[in-house]
Amino acid sequence: MKLKILAQVTILLLLSVCTAQAASTLTVIGRHPFYKPPLKSVDDLKSMMQTQQTAIMEGFQEAGTPELYTPLMEQFSQAQIQQIEYQPGTTFHWMLFRPNGTGPVKAAKDLTWGGKAALSGYEFSIDSGDKRYIFAVPLFCGNIALKEVVPVIVKTVPGPPQIVEKVVEKVVEVPKVVEKIVEKVVEVPGPVQYKDRVQYKDRIVEVPGPVQYKDRVVEKVVEVEAPAPCCPACIYPLRFVADMGYLRLSDPADYGFGRIGAEYAFNQRLSFLGMIGGAAKSDGSDGDDAWLIDLMVQYNLFFLRVGDAWHPVFVGLGLGGWMSDGDDDIDSEDSDVDIIAQVGAQLFGYQDSFNTSLFFEARSGVDETDELSKYGRFGVGLRFRF
Repeated sequence: MKLKILAQVTILLLLSVCTAQAASTLTVIGRHPFYKPPLKSVDDLKSMMQTQQTAIMEGFQEAGTPELYTPLMEQFSQAQIQQIEYQPGTTFHWMLFRPNGTGPVKAAKDLTWGGKAALSGYEFSIDSGDKRYIFAVPLFCGNIALKEVVPVIVKTVPGPPQIVEKVVEKVVEVPKVVEKIVEKVVEVPGPVQYKDRVQYKDRIVEVPGPVQYKDRVVEKVVEVEAPAPCCPACIYPLRFVADMGYLRLSDPADYGFGRIGAEYAFNQRLSFLGMIGGAAKSDGSDGDDAWLIDLMVQYNLFFLRVGDAWHPVFVGLGLGGWMSDGDDDIDSEDSDVDIIAQVGAQLFGYQDSFNTSLFFEARSGVDETDELSKYGRFGVGLRFRF
């Protein structure tokens, strides 16, 4: 009966982690960064554009738009840079990246942002010909992306009315008669020179015309007071996890345990884990081997900066099945529903890629909490996220 239940749980877990995304949907930022470390200010962006010119030129060639490199370098210093939150569903023509952050520059085309949260990035535009090219640069990876191409809007701003009055004296053949011709030009639109034919001869009157300006699209940016970013903007919502470690029963008994399963992240702090595995008794006079089915909730209390990565410190709480073939009349050998508590911290890796955490675990049957010092199991383990 226990093996049948274990098989059903295994099938459900495997089905739950087989969710696939379309090839053109981007759910994670930071695994293949174009630039390290993450961009924290406009000055960091300007430094990247200055020091990575060769890589940017190679990336534009990969993207099929090498003609944009020169206008970008010429206009970037005068570009208006804004920080934008790109919502899920935002599309990009292409995005530059480096495989694993170290490989040659590549360009992924026709992407849609499909993360759980908004994607923070800097945005600016350049003009080339009659087109305006709007670029986005995610803060966490520096992956330059072409977001949108729009026509350049040219708007004529009319100047103040201009009146030019000139008196031209012309002597005609009529005796003792002087004819005066008054030439007026009022609100002349268009070019700087306005040519008019007047009586008797051609005259060119220079009239300052209106100044022409290009429309610039300005987006309103609302600044919201909030804590400084302390972890990657995006993580995998669903990923494989595996545990291995040691448990000690005070009665006494020593166990080596292992679990595999899946973790679903609701946000950057809260996640749910479902795992199955086993605990093999290695020594001791009490206890017996057991199968494990554990369900836990993990909460990241805070993040520690280690190099260019943020490592969470977490606590966990959950319920687990301890299924043993031992004597059900002996508390140290019977099958139980356990209460599980954990505390730990990430040691190596990045939140959005493979990483390793160290944790301490305590578990006890719900009917044995009053004798925790005797029947509780305490230990330490490593958690691997893939």
